[in-house]
Amino acid sequence: MSSNQKFFPWDAISHFPQEIKTLNEGMYAFLSPDPFLQKVFLNLIDPNRKEELHLSAVHSFEISVEWLESHLMSLDLFQTKSAFFVLESEKLSKACLDYLEKKGEESQNTAIIFLFLKKSDSYKKMLKLDFIQSFEVEPPRFWEGKKLLNFLCDVTGVRLSYEVQTFILDHVENTSANFLNLLKNIALTYPRDGKINVEMVREIIEVDKLDKFLLATHLGNKENKKFFQLILPFKEDFDLLRESFAFLQSHFLKILDPTYMDKKSRLTKYDQQIKQQSGYFSQKEIEEIIDWLTIMEIESKKKSSSVAHELQRKLLCSF
Repeated sequence: MSSNQKFFPWDAISHFPQEIKTLNEGMYAFLSPDPFLQKVFLNLIDPNRKEELHLSAVHSFEISVEWLESHLMSLDLFQTKSAFFVLESEKLSKACLDYLEKKGEESQNTAIIFLFLKKSDSYKKMLKLDFIQSFEVEPPRFWEGKKLLNFLCDVTGVRLSYEVQTFILDHVENTSANFLNLLKNIALTYPRDGKINVEMVREIIEVDKLDKFLLATHLGNKENKKFFQLILPFKEDFDLLRESFAFLQSHFLKILDPTYMDKKSRLTKYDQQIKQQSGYFSQKEIEEIIDWLTIMEIESKKKSSSVAHELQRKLLCSF
């Protein structure tokens, strides 16, 4: 069985496999549940080796037994070395996996990185193959937003003060996609050698059409009238509603169990809000709200007309 190395995103600089950085000949299974972080890690590969081996992307649906035979099993001593990364490798066919199990160890002149977004059966099968080295990025826990932001600042070269980072953590949903988008905008808007302050960041934060944090403030403070007045104008923007209901579920799960704060040395403004709101509800009330939010997310995904009717009904009941 191959060894399976695990590390958190912020340990990537020191723990990212040297074999992948330099595209050494061989096969690698790389699991990162976050596609944005996958891109960050692929950028750690030596650019000279990328160019030398013509590193190219292949989607799993393009991979067949014939493709594997052609690219991995050639006995031509003069074959040019090459490198590939396979997207969504969890969708590899059974025939390809069976072929790799029987013939993969004979691979020559090729570096191939199988990228996985989840622990699928195909990933678990690769873990059992001695000739495939596997590496797994542990997803950040929801209270580790600061570590994730620090890491992404390091890899993008955007330097931010503690005050600015705290402002971002309180005003931007703590995901790699949101952080990377904001850091990119900061880098494009302001010179690298300039000092970034809160007001500068405030100006370029892409404010959602619907402020999820304000929704969480109103619903968490039992300000139901304000909550439904804020959300109802977007009753036909189903994608935005689905995202908002999913975020609010996460918010109320934190209210239900705020013990994640025990692991933090310093609480953000958002953490303090969670702590305060946790005293406003009974466990039964929180569970009922989460159940309602879950149903609303599902109905929004279906683009159901029942969403608008339910929001209108709730607004009328709040007066």
